[in-house]
Amino acid sequence: MHDLLAPPRPIPVTDEIGFAGHPGPSPVVVSLTARGAQASRTKVVLSDERTFTIATEAVLSLGLSRDTPVDARLQAKLVDADLRFRAKDAALGLIARRAHARRELRDKLYRKEFPGRVIHRVLDHLEEIGLVDDRAFAEAYVRDRVKLKPRGRQALRAELAKKGVRDQADPAIATVFESEEVDDRSLARDAAEGWLARQRPKILDALDEGFRSEAGRKAIRRYLGWMGRRGFGAGIARGVLDELRSGRHPGR
Repeated sequence: MHDLLAPPRPIPVTDEIGFAGHPGPSPVVVSLTARGAQASRTKVVLSDERTFTIATEAVLSLGLSRDTPVDARLQAKLVDADLRFRAKDAALGLIARRAHARRELRDKLYRKEFPGRVIHRVLDHLEEIGLVDDRAFAEAYVRDRVKLKPRGRQALRAELAKKGVRDQADPAIATVFESEEVDDRSLARDAAEGWLARQRPKILDALDEGFRSEAGRKAIRRYLGWMGRRGFGAGIARGVLDELRSGRHPGR
């Protein structure tokens, strides 16, 4: 799904040679300094002391060199290039920490107050080079849950929808469940084992009493609530609990 784009702000152009609101001759480029790994960014300094940081490749596309006059139209292109560089840099920083879905990145970049048109172009570029991939993100998310925090299909769908990859949820779940050879019941058993291992002996004894006592009913409701929040229905949850408890107190 494409992002909703904020309309670009119009940039005023005057009949004067200088910038709008700044009569007089246009400023000129006084320095171009390549920086960063592999000189990937260039700092552009103008004679009026304005500075821009842009991708080094943009220097050529904008036709910049020392003493290049910078009229209002070129200023607008510099502003846009600066915004795109900073938005891409922010997105790459987020991706370096963990994988992100496109919508997650979009929302975080909006909160950093980048214009919508800039965000859209940056995310399109990151998708083209494979750094943003919603299908791969969804599969990695499901695989992480399967191995570390078991969830049922229902919970996985809801969590992926919140991440902005609703359309990728079912294909990702099907792919990962098949490759990891799991299903809702085996994941429910893993989740229940973990829950039982963390309970005090008093709770385990109450579970053995079942609905015959108030303590037992309370313990079962607590267990079913915990399992339900992880996407496991009451039928599956009760079934795996009976299997585990019939073995003689796992986790004790």
